[in-house]
Amino acid sequence: MALVMNEGHWVRHISGWIHISIATTHYFNRILTDDTETQRLSNINNRNQEVESSQDQNKENESNRKKKSIDHHSCYIFLPRGGAKKTGFYFTIGEVLNRLDFSGAVHDHRRFNYVCRILEIITESWLFALSGLAQKNFFFILEESVTVVSETKLYVNRVKKILQDISKNLLKNPHFHVGSPKTWNKWLDLVKDWLQQLNTIDYTPTEIRVDSLQLMDLPPDCLNRIMSSLANAKDIVNFGLTCKYIHEISEYTLRWEKLCRFHFTQQQITSISPKFLDSDNKVNWKGVYSRLCHRHGNRELYNNVLNLCNHCNCIYWTDGGHPCSAEITPEFSTRQFSDVVVTQQNLTPEEFMKLWPTP
Repeated sequence: MALVMNEGHWVRHISGWIHISIATTHYFNRILTDDTETQRLSNINNRNQEVESSQDQNKENESNRKKKSIDHHSCYIFLPRGGAKKTGFYFTIGEVLNRLDFSGAVHDHRRFNYVCRILEIITESWLFALSGLAQKNFFFILEESVTVVSETKLYVNRVKKILQDISKNLLKNPHFHVGSPKTWNKWLDLVKDWLQQLNTIDYTPTEIRVDSLQLMDLPPDCLNRIMSSLANAKDIVNFGLTCKYIHEISEYTLRWEKLCRFHFTQQQITSISPKFLDSDNKVNWKGVYSRLCHRHGNRELYNNVLNLCNHCNCIYWTDGGHPCSAEITPEFSTRQFSDVVVTQQNLTPEEFMKLWPTP
């Protein structure tokens, strides 16, 4: 509260009313104006700094994202020794899928089949009991797999088979699923969209020049070498159906004998080979392979698998490595540990899934 006078202002103070002259009032008004301008400039400067900081943060996040996508090979987890009952600590399947970066592993063609097999196991036995985090990670891996298949046009049938099995399991026994029906209906709609996306993949062949080298122009030895790199009998049979010339190469007896000895044990081969002797007392190895495959199934191959270190109990990808305690602990190199041999166990998808608590 103030009284306005011609010579100045009367202002109420803690000690009473005091008189402020006009010159003093102008002085304080100028200071306040200068402070307001200074504050305005300071606010503009702060806003510029916030924009620059936001841009730097975005660049850093983008750099970290790229770095993460590049360094997805170095993913590992240490398992507690003694089991969950003794230690009170364990990993859930949702945490495992995230920590080992399965969503990034599908972008590596050497790991793709391994990840697909794990997805098949989860679909067969684990899908109905997945927690919210596990569901999120599982379907995110599926989304990345569909993206890779759409871009490369490889492994289409395998991913499509996984999606079809998921669709059937989502519709079967819905009352036993963990989570609300709304959530599972959302996953079901996503699976249908992905199936439709895979069904619309265009396989238009590329234009071939007349003077370019064709597959049929290769000599038999080259074609035989190409066919020898195929470990799946279906691929060899389908390759042989392209023409009579390649069919004759696909029927080489030595190739089918190698496939038999690679996929099956000697005991399995011996138990059935006498039934496939021809008139010249020679073994029909293609028939032996077909019968053994029907009885025992194929041995699936993976270029890059998960390993378990026996020393530090760490699970890691083959080409990623892990910080083993045998290398960083000085006591390990002393005489008392000189007889310890560090070994790694290659884990099949079935062995890997048995490490985690079943639903």
